[in-house]
Amino acid sequence: MTRNHQTQPDQGFTLIEIILAIAIICFVVVMIASIVNTVSGSWKRSSSEMTSFQNARFAFDRLNSTINQSTLNPYWDYVDASGTRRTSNNAATFAPSKYARCSDQHFMIAPVSNYTNSGQTIACFFQAPLGYSTNTSLTSLNNMLNAVGFFVEFNSDGDSNTCSLKPSFAGQAKWRYRLMELRQPSENNSVFTNTTNSAWITNAMTVPGRQARPIADNIIALVLMAEDVNGNPLFSSTNNSYTYDSRNSNSTNTYNQLPAQVQVTMVAIDEASASRLAAKNGSTAPSIVSSNYFQDPANYTTNLASLQQELATNSSKPTFRVFSTSIRIEAAKWSQ
Repeated sequence: MTRNHQTQPDQGFTLIEIILAIAIICFVVVMIASIVNTVSGSWKRSSSEMTSFQNARFAFDRLNSTINQSTLNPYWDYVDASGTRRTSNNAATFAPSKYARCSDQHFMIAPVSNYTNSGQTIACFFQAPLGYSTNTSLTSLNNMLNAVGFFVEFNSDGDSNTCSLKPSFAGQAKWRYRLMELRQPSENNSVFTNTTNSAWITNAMTVPGRQARPIADNIIALVLMAEDVNGNPLFSSTNNSYTYDSRNSNSTNTYNQLPAQVQVTMVAIDEASASRLAAKNGSTAPSIVSSNYFQDPANYTTNLASLQQELATNSSKPTFRVFSTSIRIEAAKWSQ
């Protein structure tokens, strides 16, 4: 009996199959690399944004907490028929006519351009019992009054006037918009020697020697608006403005009184956006917030919406975040 033996062909891949497999593998590798690159870029951007906005949130909370502690310590005293108090200059002729609310302290909301050429939007200056002193014999007095202020300024962290914590060896100085905190030592507080105007603010903001330091970089706008208990804007001028001046005797609604609350709005951009602006503008302050904005509280909502729209369509594509809240001032019971 004869058997037929059939030869089995060798098992293997053809050249076309190998080329096709290599092509598929290359495609998969390219796709994985693209995904990893996209995820890595998103992670870096998210990390940068998170760090920037964490600092902004910290600064925003610090600002709110400090404004909440503002005080005027008002009291009732005699004034004459014109509303003037007794002073050493008029003591001989002073004729008391009535009682009036008085205070030796001051609460001011005003355009920051009144106090620094490189400032932007609105600033706030006041006294608060923070107990800050550079005199070691006074540091145990935790409730001493300090002159305090918050404002946005374009400056360099290599400038000693910013009181930046950046060490001199930490590389090239960065120009940024920054949220600055003015905290003058109690022993230098001149509000009691400048009792009729805002000279104490000008003195505290004078450089060199200004005790103001950055508490957050990349803050491009700070808007503060005094409000009554119902959230209606309060202002100390004949025309609508953001200015609230507790020493303006022409405004009976605000004279020597704290606002019941303060609406605070802060706009921040992330560090990547700020770096792109710095690469383009260097030490020149970039024009981000129009000088026409935040002049009239009646236009606050419109101005804020316009600013957000401009940031969203800006050629530099800045990533931004808006923080906003209303702060009740604990000591404002005198104004109700």
